[in-house]
Amino acid sequence: MSPDSGFTRGTLVYNKKTLLSLFFWVLWGDFCLQFMGVVVASVLPLLMTQWKAPAIFIGLFVTTIPALLNFLITPLVSVWSDRHRGKWGRRIPFLLIPTPFVVLFLLGIAGTEHVAHLIQRLAGEAWTFDACRMLVLGVMIVAFQIANMIVSSIYYYLFNDVVPEPRMGRFLGLFRIVSIAAAACFHFFVFSHADKHAPAIFAWSALLYGAGFGLMCLNVREGEYPEPESLDARHPAHMAFVLLKECFSTRFFRTYALFNGAFTFAMAWNAFMQVMQVNVGLSYADIGILMGVASGVSALASYPVGALVDRFRPFAIAIAGMILLAAGQFLYLPLFAVRLPAGSAFWVMGVAVLVTTLGLGVFQGAAMPLHMYVFPKDRYGQFCGALGMLNALSSMLGGLVAGGLTSAVQGLWGERCAWAFAPIGMLASLAVCLTLLLRSQRLWQARRE
Repeated sequence: MSPDSGFTRGTLVYNKKTLLSLFFWVLWGDFCLQFMGVVVASVLPLLMTQWKAPAIFIGLFVTTIPALLNFLITPLVSVWSDRHRGKWGRRIPFLLIPTPFVVLFLLGIAGTEHVAHLIQRLAGEAWTFDACRMLVLGVMIVAFQIANMIVSSIYYYLFNDVVPEPRMGRFLGLFRIVSIAAAACFHFFVFSHADKHAPAIFAWSALLYGAGFGLMCLNVREGEYPEPESLDARHPAHMAFVLLKECFSTRFFRTYALFNGAFTFAMAWNAFMQVMQVNVGLSYADIGILMGVASGVSALASYPVGALVDRFRPFAIAIAGMILLAAGQFLYLPLFAVRLPAGSAFWVMGVAVLVTTLGLGVFQGAAMPLHMYVFPKDRYGQFCGALGMLNALSSMLGGLVAGGLTSAVQGLWGERCAWAFAPIGMLASLAVCLTLLLRSQRLWQARRE
């Protein structure tokens, strides 16, 4: 078959069969990765709440510490991956090698209470069981985040290396559908059991991730890359500093990076959203149904969103998603501002969750194409790594602010008022984010004129 520009990427040449095989394996890997991610994001804060962890502890271990690790790890592994050359390619080694460790530490989270009992016996009852349990859980979370950070930093760079550019919009539309389908499966079939079987959920998600994502790594092949330019800086930290300085040398990228940082700060409030939903009187089964339906609607919109991104460029679609996401936060407020009739909280929450999920889906459907649109292709990982570094700082700050404010209000006015800070905090952050996004769009247009 003669090469077709729609079926090539670098030195890779596909036919319809091999392109479908690529799509299948990358999307299957995404399903396993996203399912595991939803388990961690949704169940971990609830598990900590069940174990009487204070809100500041939740913010610290769910948001701030992972963000600190992101700050330290992402720039280094991104630059390293861009410049790595080997028989497995430049991305696959960074995905395959950490995978067993991700599985191991997820199983460690699942077995936290067993390990805590063992440590308490070894300590001669000098520590309480609650203290041992928090210690073990904290260690397992940090270890998991280190391994997972490498995978999550590099995985999305793989798309830019192996998917043919003329098929990228359609692929990313399918990618969003699969990601949302993973979240929908979790919320429909698993979340209702999270109050009683959280450790088992962590264990099964670990096994699914290990088998599924590992198979993806073994079945996707990268092409050949030209040798990278030599750098004067030899030490990895110095090399990363030189390349980060290059990334932040333009006014557009500085503004664009601040916009992404503001969005990451806003998302730090997500650590408390599921707890907020429980505290307004919804059952785990109710929340699972609402999130599942909203995810399904968002999945149906994903492919059209991809088509709109191809037609109108990603900036416009990202702005529309941001506005919709902010509108969703307004819709949460009646749950706390007024006394609702009995049974109506489910429907108010349902509308708010639907609008929020749809807005987030539209924004995320444009976010990755937007990165690919504005970043240099030969240094994509480098620029993503620089962006990740700033996002990590924003996430650390967001976790501390969200956790600190929630803990303070919790002590002053009680649980119900404390959890109302999640949509309020996110709404205020999104206002800043939207301002910076509009500024980035104007700078990009001026740059291209």
